[in-house]
Amino acid sequence: FTSLLKKGSEWENALELVSVLMQREVEPSAQREVDPTMIGCTATIGACVTSGKWEKAVSLFSVMEAHKLQPSSITFDSVMSACERGCKWEKALQLLSVMMHDEVQTTVVTYTAAISACKRACDWEQAFQFVD
Repeated sequence: FTSLLKKGSEWENALELVSVLMQREVEPSAQREVDPTMIGCTATIGACVTSGKWEKAVSLFSVMEAHKLQPSSITFDSVMSACERGCKWEKALQLLSVMMHDEVQTTVVTYTAAISACKRACDWEQAFQFVD
C-alpha cells in the first residue's frame, strides 16, 4: 500500500485492493498482532483524505465497522480529518466520543482534528469543550 498511496492519487486502486482483502477476510495470525486489512483500510482512508475524497474515507470507515475491524487512533484521526474537510463536525465529535468510550488512545492530532472540524463549521462554542 505504501508505494501505491505515497501521493494519495491512487485512492481508487487502493479501494479496490481493500475490497479484495475484505472479500478474502484475511484473519490476523498468531504470529502477527496487526490485521493487514485494517492497515490497508487506514492507508486508503488517508489517501482518500489527501485526494479530497472525504466522503469515500467516511464510507470506508463505515465498511470497516461493518466488518468489525478495530480501527486504530491513526484511523480515527484520518476519518476525523475527512469529516473536517467535509464540514461534518457532528460526525467528528461522534468519532471522538467513540474513541473515548472504546478507550482508543487520543492524541494531539485527534483533538486538533475535532477542533478544526468545529472551526470549519463555524461552531467555535463546540471547539471550546476541548480546551482545558
